[in-house]
Amino acid sequence: MAEKQIDAVICWVDGDDPAHRRKRMEYASSRQAARDDIAGPTRYASRNEIAYCVCSLLRNVPFLHCIYIITDGQDPPVWDAVAKNFPENRIPIRVVDHREVFRGYEQVLPVFSSAAIETVMWRIEGLSEWFLYLNDDFAVTAPLTMEDFFCGDRPVVFGYWHRTFTARLEKWWKAGRLHFRDAMLRAADAIGTRRFVRIMHTPRLYHRPVQERFYREHPEIFLRNIGFRFRSPLRVDNNSLVATLMALEEGAVVRYDKADVLYLQPRRCRARLLRAFEKCRSRENAKYFCVNSLDKIPPDIAARIQSWLAGRLGITLD
Repeated sequence: MAEKQIDAVICWVDGDDPAHRRKRMEYASSRQAARDDIAGPTRYASRNEIAYCVCSLLRNVPFLHCIYIITDGQDPPVWDAVAKNFPENRIPIRVVDHREVFRGYEQVLPVFSSAAIETVMWRIEGLSEWFLYLNDDFAVTAPLTMEDFFCGDRPVVFGYWHRTFTARLEKWWKAGRLHFRDAMLRAADAIGTRRFVRIMHTPRLYHRPVQERFYREHPEIFLRNIGFRFRSPLRVDNNSLVATLMALEEGAVVRYDKADVLYLQPRRCRARLLRAFEKCRSRENAKYFCVNSLDKIPPDIAARIQSWLAGRLGITLD
């Protein structure tokens, strides 16, 4: 396998910042603001996940060339954690403002949609040809090698094939409600394929030229995606789009092993949440951990989750 340079890109926002909250509420309708999955506080809440995310990359993905954090005029709280736990760190960390990736399209700002940001992240100045994309609630919990992302010279995309016929049938069965898979189906339609990669909760490998070429050839889709200021059911899922293009055009290996992934989300029943957490703790070889909506998890359990994650990563955070 030829040596490849790989960067990492993380999207982050501190929705508890009063200035950001005021700006968000200025543009959100009352209906959008009432929904946590669109403009409500949970979607933008920050509970220091970004520090765990960055430290997990420094600990377990040492071959990274640079880490970019895309944000909207904010300063991610990672510097003390990095200095304390990785005093000899040699992987640069650069904060990228929305104005950089949306340059030339400033009229759509401010943007609060991760889908819009994902659509333009290939425009980061100096970004490597290959990069990993993560949300800030991801952590890499075991050492990775280049072989985790490349099978020989073929890239690896994480997920599994899903037929558009099956997705449309499911959409019909659910009376038009397919949620985020609907955006993946829309991506398949944009490509003109009868199947798409159903993406999963893992860091995602991107080949920047694939994304750049598609949006240059389909400016109407690019403009449509970045035009959604908040999350929209009408968006094209950029992650599935790129993964499917990489598989169809570049022969990427489509791979998903559930044993690699730990996923935790709030549950109404405290006992069920604790059982799910204990299951995560017991899977010592899993490579990826995602905790969704940490702000909705009871504070005492959230503290236990973060303490366990810090121990798993071998770091100390104040």
